Amino acid sequence: MTFAKRALIMFPLAVLALMAGLAVATQDVAGALHFPREFGRGLADIGPVRIYPPWVFADWYLRYQRSYPRAFHEASLWGLLTAFLPVMLAIIGGALRRRNRKSPATHIVQEATMPTQPVQSVRHDWRNVLPAAAPGCSQGTPYSFWVKGGDPTKLAVILSGGGACWTGENCALHGRPFYRPFAGLEQDPSNLGGVFDTDNPENPLADHSIVYLPTANGDVFLGDSVTTYDVPAMGGQPAGKVKILHKGYDNAASALDWMFKTYRDPKTVAVMGWSAGAMASPLYTHIVAQHYRHASVTHFADGGGAYRVGEKLAPLFKSWGTANLLKRVRGFEDLSMDGLSMEDLYIRAAKLHPEITFHQYNERHDDVQALFMRLMGVAAPDVPANLDNAHAYIRAKVPNFRTYTSWGHDEAIIGGYYDAVPAKNALDNRGRPHVLDRFYTRQTNGVRFLDWFTAAVTGAPVEDVACVDCETAEYHWTRPSFPQ
Repeated sequence: MTFAKRALIMFPLAVLALMAGLAVATQDVAGALHFPREFGRGLADIGPVRIYPPWVFADWYLRYQRSYPRAFHEASLWGLLTAFLPVMLAIIGGALRRRNRKSPATHIVQEATMPTQPVQSVRHDWRNVLPAAAPGCSQGTPYSFWVKGGDPTKLAVILSGGGACWTGENCALHGRPFYRPFAGLEQDPSNLGGVFDTDNPENPLADHSIVYLPTANGDVFLGDSVTTYDVPAMGGQPAGKVKILHKGYDNAASALDWMFKTYRDPKTVAVMGWSAGAMASPLYTHIVAQHYRHASVTHFADGGGAYRVGEKLAPLFKSWGTANLLKRVRGFEDLSMDGLSMEDLYIRAAKLHPEITFHQYNERHDDVQALFMRLMGVAAPDVPANLDNAHAYIRAKVPNFRTYTSWGHDEAIIGGYYDAVPAKNALDNRGRPHVLDRFYTRQTNGVRFLDWFTAAVTGAPVEDVACVDCETAEYHWTRPSFPQ
């Protein structure tokens, strides 16, 4: 066959392969994000699936990839595989046909001696659960959570981070969405470090059963309302409205109901949250302790301790319907909304449960908390001063409160975000080049964070820890002996 004839065949094949790849990528990311309304009406609905034109993937990638990188990266990979596979098969098939014509005997010998490849098994530690009666995520898409099986007598429930929204501008997906609006399969925690690295022998939760709740309603698990916001013209879109399901409480409650029915008699329960999940964690510790009355319940919050911003929180609580939520929680129903602060949630929970010590970790110059304070209208956020004021306010009211304040600018240490560590053998780091998991390396004022955390979540007493020189990094790291 001449080159011209081959080109006439290969060109349309390449075009079809490209369109097939785009179609797969488009449908994959749409399904992962549960077909959000921002993606439009599509071409048609087939059962629960909405079909979109393949070429819209490029537009979605430019608009939403920064907010949902994992979903778009995985969709891109599947799209590329789909596009290249038929082309590669055609090339290989053509090569084999040419070889068959030249030497059929050679082909027969090779086919007979070709080794077979063993089937590779895939380990799935986490499973996704779609709870009954959950109202759904911010855009009305299904809410789901994640579970890892372990010792049923040792239970950990983790409220994830994921930002918040309270205006039309920061709730609309085409605006400045500083929150996770969906709880899709892209939030699988299996690739995280910290407490999720269950292969690490130093992980105190390695043998626990873990229930992991994504945040997906823009309300830090403190919402009980459906709010319609005015959205200004922005992002190439005209002014309009957006309806947000601030139903974080009901989604979490449905997940906890599943947990209560599945794990009926744990001996220990660790309740924890980071960032957005940290702020509501005292309330949910109270709810869990009310149900598991015979279990030893502990609490840990990672971040969220600097929102000592006075009246700036009131508009957020109003938008989220936090007053509705508190009236539904026994022990919190008489908590006044007048001047309510995040610290008041700690104080009420600590008074109701003097047997539980409430623990909070923060980094002295937390950039995430500073960002959200600016979004609330605080012109020059002072994270260190706010931390000091908030901690003093809680300590003046209750004795069962402990803090670990470290150097740094981040949150989510329990989720395994990473530090660069200029140490010998630093490449022995669980496959992440030039970095180590700060959950295992962080040290402050000579106290290793992992030791403090382990004591906190197992009910052992700890003292307050605070950095003295909060600008100089401290590390504790020794070569871990991971199982081979």
